[in-house]
Amino acid sequence: MTTETTAISPPTIGGQLPAIQALSALAEQHPTLPAAYITVQEPAPRYNTDARLDVQVDGPAFEAWRTALGADPAAVVLHTTVSNTWLAVDTTYEGVRVHLAGFQGPLSRAQVDAPRDTTAVSA
Repeated sequence: MTTETTAISPPTIGGQLPAIQALSALAEQHPTLPAAYITVQEPAPRYNTDARLDVQVDGPAFEAWRTALGADPAAVVLHTTVSNTWLAVDTTYEGVRVHLAGFQGPLSRAQVDAPRDTTAVSA
């Protein structure tokens, strides 16, 4: 038995390159998408995860981004809290994982009480 430890090299920007290239391709293919807050997450080899993109948009821009990313409308999830409401979907684009979130204010009482099913949602 040895006391050697296996060192994991820290992630580099080179590991983020696939996500950066996917973002570049998205911008080239869809130059009129509304601006977004985008972060490129570093790969985490220890957890067997590659680099990914996290995209946050204002609520009205969500559908345009969802469509451009090719995310399945049935995969969209509505999240609500007392003070916030957002739609979110996880998808892949150009082989890179993408998390898209569209934020807006709280729902009205009528919106909270309205019946929902995925066929009535445009996103």
